[in-house]
Amino acid sequence: MWIYFLHAKSEVCKFFKEFKIFVENQFNRKIKNLRTNNGGEFTSHEFCSFLKEHGIRRQLTCVGTPQQNGIAKRKNRHIVEVARVMPTRQQDKLDKKAVKCIFLGYSSERKAYRYYNPLKRRIYESRDVAFDENSQWYPQFEEHNKQIESFTHIMKEMKKFQRHKFHFMKKMKNLNWRL
Repeated sequence: MWIYFLHAKSEVCKFFKEFKIFVENQFNRKIKNLRTNNGGEFTSHEFCSFLKEHGIRRQLTCVGTPQQNGIAKRKNRHIVEVARVMPTRQQDKLDKKAVKCIFLGYSSERKAYRYYNPLKRRIYESRDVAFDENSQWYPQFEEHNKQIESFTHIMKEMKKFQRHKFHFMKKMKNLNWRL
């Protein structure tokens, strides 16, 4: 699978030309068929002329039948899922799985941030975070009691984490492991 990042759909023809040259040089094979949906980027005069000029048979899927393009749809969905965890600029398609958490600090054991999810009442460590310094976590005063409850839970979780860390370090010293 090859991925090309386009700024606009109008770049499809340009990148397909590059892709065709790449495939023919690397694999010593010719592209004989191309199946696409009915998007304007694939039905433009320039694109159709290029396909015809190089003897590439074009197959268009039927309108309203995404199952005919199932493999491409699944691969595209996978790419979007992978992109969600990559640090990227905000895009509506990629923001759907974002969860608001409270920043706690930095992990002492990993190259990661520590953050607390009050809805799940758990502390996590990860490098895949985006900070929104312009918004507040609890915008309404009625949430004050939940804040206190969450903060108390955060402190308990942090103490529990520190106890586990202490016991782990103690066991490692007993085994004479170098840290």
